[in-house]
Amino acid sequence: MDHGLHSIIQRTVGDVRPDAELLALIRDDQTATAELLSRHGPLVWGVCRHLLGEADAEDAFQATFLVLLRSSVRDGTVLASWLHGVALRVSLAARRAAGRRRTHERDAAAPEPAAPSLPDDWENTMAAVHREVAALPEADRTAFILCVLEGLTQAETARRLGSTPGAVAGHVARAKKRLVARLTERGVVPGLAALGIASVAGAVPPGVVGHVLNLTRANASPAVLWLAKGATDMTALSTKLILAVVAVTVGLIASVVAAGFGPPPAVPATPAPAGAKPPEPAEGEPKPAQVLAGHTDRVTSVAFSPDGRWIATAAWDGTARLWDATTGKETRKLEFPATKGNNEFGHIAFSPDGTLIVTSVRESQDKWVVVVWDQRTGEKVRSLPAETGSVAISPDGKLIACGGYQHVGFYETATGKLVREIHGGEKQLRIESLTFAPDGKTLLSTGHPPTPQRGDGITRLTIMPDVVRVWDVATGKEHPSPMNGQVVGRLGQHVALSTDGRTLVHSSDKNIILRDTATGRDRAKLTGHKDAICDFAFSPDGRTLATGSMDGTVRLWDLPSGKELGRFGQEVDPTKGGWVLSVAFSPDGRSLVAGGLNKTGDVWDVGRITGRVRAPVERSATELEADWKDLAGDAAKGFAALGRLVLSPQSGAPFLAERLRTASNADPKPIERLIGDLDNETFAVRERATKELTALGDRVAHSLRKALAGNPSPEARQRLNALLARIDGAEPSVETLREIRAVEALEAIGTADARKLLDVLAAGPSEMRLAQEAKASADRLAKRSAASTRSPAGCTHYELVTW
Repeated sequence: MDHGLHSIIQRTVGDVRPDAELLALIRDDQTATAELLSRHGPLVWGVCRHLLGEADAEDAFQATFLVLLRSSVRDGTVLASWLHGVALRVSLAARRAAGRRRTHERDAAAPEPAAPSLPDDWENTMAAVHREVAALPEADRTAFILCVLEGLTQAETARRLGSTPGAVAGHVARAKKRLVARLTERGVVPGLAALGIASVAGAVPPGVVGHVLNLTRANASPAVLWLAKGATDMTALSTKLILAVVAVTVGLIASVVAAGFGPPPAVPATPAPAGAKPPEPAEGEPKPAQVLAGHTDRVTSVAFSPDGRWIATAAWDGTARLWDATTGKETRKLEFPATKGNNEFGHIAFSPDGTLIVTSVRESQDKWVVVVWDQRTGEKVRSLPAETGSVAISPDGKLIACGGYQHVGFYETATGKLVREIHGGEKQLRIESLTFAPDGKTLLSTGHPPTPQRGDGITRLTIMPDVVRVWDVATGKEHPSPMNGQVVGRLGQHVALSTDGRTLVHSSDKNIILRDTATGRDRAKLTGHKDAICDFAFSPDGRTLATGSMDGTVRLWDLPSGKELGRFGQEVDPTKGGWVLSVAFSPDGRSLVAGGLNKTGDVWDVGRITGRVRAPVERSATELEADWKDLAGDAAKGFAALGRLVLSPQSGAPFLAERLRTASNADPKPIERLIGDLDNETFAVRERATKELTALGDRVAHSLRKALAGNPSPEARQRLNALLARIDGAEPSVETLREIRAVEALEAIGTADARKLLDVLAAGPSEMRLAQEAKASADRLAKRSAASTRSPAGCTHYELVTW
């Protein structure tokens, strides 16, 4: 650093001018820039260094201040938080670019065996906590960053914010309380504590400071210019606090450790002013049909009753509430007594018969409970243990599944008796979410597995991505499925199953992923949200998907074209509230309720969208043949072919009928002969039969089991068991896959002819996969048809609308 630069920095020591005054001078006065670097540079440098290597951190540091020089920040009280967000955004962009560069270099290099790499511990840990920090109210977040990250005293922070030390202490305590609770629930705080206590702020190398001051003369490298442009061009700060959360959490742990791990002092939440109304939508924006106002904290979960008369909401204010779906008036409040200052409601759902309401409630900082309420009286019926707050009700309403650490408990709804437990071992250390399949026979759980260790004596604390596990409800054993072990995101993000159970939806950052449950592979990716997706809901007829996002909007999507049909709500800066945390359709699909950080339940009229009529696009014979071929292709190709067939019901249904009848009438004798050859005297014949049966895959499973039930020789039994072991859990054969998707298309077409064909196929041998799929589809269509002739209370009569 040259003598002139050193002098500039020295002169600014003790500069008492506020940030706002310095901001007005930074384009023309290097002393103002140097003072801001002195105040906030260590914070920015620490953020960049936590996520990047030394060289990339320098580029990110320069780019952050270049964005400041190009921006018009006027409010000096939020400058630290603003710089923090820009540093995060720039650093993440640099990390993604570095990742792409390494991928290209690896692909270009000669392939050689390598040990599997682990994801970066810090990055994954930061991902585990950043969303909760971003959710803090602005006042709490600003005070927290200044006190904990920049290390100012409460008095200094108060002077910066034009407040009082007592108010600052309240903001910081409130932020700590919320973060400790949320991060402990996710298992993140202990992990960070094990890493040690360290400050995010670090001394900025003098050379880096000099380069920043030179930026006023546009002396920036191409890399810095590219990073700064990307940060400036972003309209939504979707990843603004990812790195901040490590700093926040480390600082938080430091304060907790210093206090003997005791909880910070409780600070009562500030209630909403009496008669306060939610902000009005912008001119031209669609308005909710009803606004369910009354909660004083975020609404975490929403649900419609099975008859459509009631809406239930759960919130962090310690209450769940019941609302009249027609008038929007609150009719009942469910409250759970607070223990150690915690009584936050999580998930809420009605039992299938509508008589009960099931909620998860944080009973204390590290303990959840599932509470069953009488819907009519609002009285508590019973409580069930649920260590992680994950809960699901079986489709027949007889069982309630409650998640914990490495296990799931099944309880009788009527008695509360524990009837079965699933022990996931180390496949899922913490059960984050539970979802019953539509038939009620299987349960999907999500949670993260343990962190792989390199064996070098250093303990890795990475929080691994959440994966799916599929369980047999009747036995409690893991059900063989290609979905087992599939990654579905991080931090307990919600997943949802389509009404037919053939599609699982989850999120990947801002994208919506539709996954084929038969193969575990991706069917489609839906894009459009500006930030992470928090919840999903399928319409009752399965044609429409609703998504709620941190960008403040609810969006409706057409399946399987993937086109966005409409959006509701206003896009927001995700660091300033407005997240949509939960969405749910009414039983008739005409209304949708959404809840989130705005503390309300917004009810939207979506009947125009969900009741849409598709214009048929009939296919030629040649095109139908091509579609039939694609149905056996990969998940994306098969899903696209399915959609084309659904849009051509007049030609598609008869075509599928012909092909599926041929499949159902296949001659079983060749398979029986091959099974007989497993006991042939000649070894070569036995080997050939085994190979051919292996190639047929799941299409011979029922015949193999039938042969095992007989009295085969020891060698034949051994070969039969080995064949079944290879088949169970494997992807379906291409023939079976084609038939499953063809049946899915017929269910989506839903015409009288399509239903008749499904009934015929369902009458086939019960052990055949084709017959099982057809029966399930026929049953769902029959229930949907019966429901369409009934008008839920308060709703208009509607007709069954097909794809």
